Amino acid sequence: MQVEKVQRLPIPIQIGLVLVFVLIGGAIYSTSQLFISKEEATNWHVELIHRDQLAIGMTEHLQVLVQDKSGMPLTDKNVEVIMIENSQSYQKEYVLHHVEGGLYATDIMIPFSGSWEINAVIEDSQMYRTENWLVHVYTYHQ
Repeated sequence: MQVEKVQRLPIPIQIGLVLVFVLIGGAIYSTSQLFISKEEATNWHVELIHRDQLAIGMTEHLQVLVQDKSGMPLTDKNVEVIMIENSQSYQKEYVLHHVEGGLYATDIMIPFSGSWEINAVIEDSQMYRTENWLVHVYTYHQ
């Protein structure tokens, strides 16, 4: 019977690897707590506002209206949208700024026609809401 000698990593490297795994685990846990600690806002009304025909290659104004269930404007939220066009593997993120009366806006540029997913995340320190829309953009120039 032949016994093979197992080689081990030096102790400082073993300790370093354990620390790396602990740090990665802590980071993953902390990130997950950001979303777990927030409650989904089912009583917020969120509406996408845009022109019927969007011009390709031109600056367009994208707006999101955020209200409570009684129609009162919510003016202190963080609003972000991610625009995705899957056939071209294109994705762009935008931060919207409060304009007035619960209306948040930003300028966007649509580089090509297609079916665009617009995914919005609206949040504050305690609650969040997500909304998704599909907008078809055809070749149209102003």
